[in-house]
Amino acid sequence: MRAPLLRRHRPRSRRAGDGLPAAAAIGAVALAATATLGLGGPASSTEPPRIEVLGNGTFTAPLEYTGTPTGWLCQQNVLRSYNQYRGYWLEGSPAADELAWCTQRVAVLPNSTYTLSADVRGPYVFLGTEGGGPGETVQSWSNDPDWNLLTVTVTTGPDATSLLVRLHGWYGQTPYQVKRVSMVGPGVLPTWCAPRSPGGSPSTLPPSAPPSTRTNTASPGSTANDTVGPYPETPNPTFNTVDPCPDQY
Repeated sequence: MRAPLLRRHRPRSRRAGDGLPAAAAIGAVALAATATLGLGGPASSTEPPRIEVLGNGTFTAPLEYTGTPTGWLCQQNVLRSYNQYRGYWLEGSPAADELAWCTQRVAVLPNSTYTLSADVRGPYVFLGTEGGGPGETVQSWSNDPDWNLLTVTVTTGPDATSLLVRLHGWYGQTPYQVKRVSMVGPGVLPTWCAPRSPGGSPSTLPPSAPPSTRTNTASPGSTANDTVGPYPETPNPTFNTVDPCPDQY
């Protein structure tokens, strides 16, 4: 009795479109044709540039007010210092009832993320922002006697147009120092970066406002006793129309 004859079947090569519904196969062919003809080029980017949104973060601009660098609003117990090795820096000397704060209001875009940083040293140096939406009021602090980098991530809400950047020490502590402050994220280049239009004028930011003050009954970092101090109104921070455009990243 002869063994049954086994037939070998050669595997059929799979063609494009095998096993696909007719509509899907047609769509795949159409996409391939579009790519071949170059009809579907990359979409143009409309994202705003990432720029330095904070002005005079190195404190090199001439003094606009006594003891206060251009663009910043500081208490009287904050001074600008300089030497040939370190450059410019701020030094704040908190009192028993004062934080020795400095603030600057910056223009921001809604639904955006920014990185705020500063080189600091000294006891209880605070760095942060204040805003009306979640993620807009944040802070970090350091208690390091040596220079170190403080970094804060800020996320703006759907209605954000500006934030208040603030830095300060703590009640009754020894002086703190800040050497450089930076805030990088999406922004619109100021009008003075481009030639002026007829009748145009440089852009200005909203007026700076002092931060909330804390009574000395709270520990560093606590917001339990925050109160708004009765500080006078202050003029807009202004930047010279001959200043260079903000750095782009």
